[in-house]
Amino acid sequence: MGSATVLPGEDVSDIVKHLLKGNPRLGIGLRKENNSVISTIAGNLQYRSDIVFVNQNTRRYRPSVEDRVIAVVEERVAGDGAGGDVYRVNIGGPHPALLSNLSFEGATKRNKPMLASVLM
Repeated sequence: MGSATVLPGEDVSDIVKHLLKGNPRLGIGLRKENNSVISTIAGNLQYRSDIVFVNQNTRRYRPSVEDRVIAVVEERVAGDGAGGDVYRVNIGGPHPALLSNLSFEGATKRNKPMLASVLM
């Protein structure tokens, strides 16, 4: 059994081909897009015999103030009228977070982030 750390959206095709010869079965946390294998969750990529899966720590994340997190922008919720936007983001906690466009790292009033929501 081996492992490698992966993040959501990461192309793991090369790792899967290197670890396993033939046509492995995809387990939890992986999906096939065209000819690529994409990770859908963060964790350790592991394999057993002919099954490849992502093993993650199943404890729920409890967010606290000033945490730096990796988040998925789910949708633009509102605009404040002065050019600021509010986004709902999934941070892996019990509830989604609401962030203004100035809350993102490196964002200023002149240099706002260009964010797009995930299409499901």
